[in-house]
Amino acid sequence: MSKENSKNFQYDAFISYSWADKAFAVKLEKALEAYKPPRDLNAPQRHLNIFRDERDLTGTELFQAIDEHLQKSAKLIVICSPSARKSEYVNYEIRRFSELNQPENVIPILLSGIPNNAAKPEQETEKAFPEALCEVMKVPLATNFREFNLQKDKINKGNFENSWYTVLANLHDISRDEVEQRDRKRQARQRQIITGIVSGVIVVLTVLAGVAWWQKLKVQTQLARNYWENGRQAKAQGNLLLSLHFIAEAIRTTSNEDDFFPAVQQDLPEYLFTIRLIQSYKHQGAIWGALISQDEKRVLTWSADGNARLWDAETGTPIGPPMEHIESVDDAVFSKDEQRIMTWSASSV
Repeated sequence: MSKENSKNFQYDAFISYSWADKAFAVKLEKALEAYKPPRDLNAPQRHLNIFRDERDLTGTELFQAIDEHLQKSAKLIVICSPSARKSEYVNYEIRRFSELNQPENVIPILLSGIPNNAAKPEQETEKAFPEALCEVMKVPLATNFREFNLQKDKINKGNFENSWYTVLANLHDISRDEVEQRDRKRQARQRQIITGIVSGVIVVLTVLAGVAWWQKLKVQTQLARNYWENGRQAKAQGNLLLSLHFIAEAIRTTSNEDDFFPAVQQDLPEYLFTIRLIQSYKHQGAIWGALISQDEKRVLTWSADGNARLWDAETGTPIGPPMEHIESVDDAVFSKDEQRIMTWSASSV
């Protein structure tokens, strides 16, 4: 509909349809009212105003109310089908609109059935064009929406996009190619805007991810440092097993980007040797702890098997019989002169 004609009518179009085609009419109405022409298209820059009688019809006398709304409508969209052909109201609306307006402002849409001029004698019941439509338009040129699937298809996209542009062109009295080209340009601009927004969001998310990674690395570095210091303190106190535990956690959490990583590499062989040495001290259960004497010649271990044992640090062979307990040994220490050993167990000391 041109800008000039739009000033004279309340509605851009009146949808005439059979009740059997109501679901399609509702979809068409929603799609048309959601549409706004591109800025560079010679058409009113607003959403279309569509009249569909089920929702909009007012007045106490039916045909008087129909006449009133037909008179206020610039175009008449006729949804053609075998059901519409039989509808008294559809035929009335076509005839009355043609009296109030121009027949060329009638826009037929073929939803189902066969065009009357293409139907064979045995296909009489499949004719889709109402008689009134054939009276005002000798050979109606209907926009094709046949085989439209109400559950899957969209009025303005996919298989029926070309038909959608044809309807818009008829409503605005503009060529279909022009409507399509302008609309596709608008879609391209919208995609560029969306792409720009998405790109900006990706940049922001990347920065945030980098900040989060840096903060996580900072926390891990501090955690690794704490483990490392605890390990060195445990080693200085003679608790090799605890020391090994802390050092293992430091190695697991540290990064080669940490400035103290060279110290980890330097001390690692010594701890690996200690691990191998402790592994040579055989118990029937898990070793709860180990201490090395000040002269580093003897190793004291205690275990879940209820035994504490003294070992030769160089050869790994046991020194004397095991110190047996009924339950697992919780802890053990050398005396100050390292001539005696004290052990703790849930059952005894």
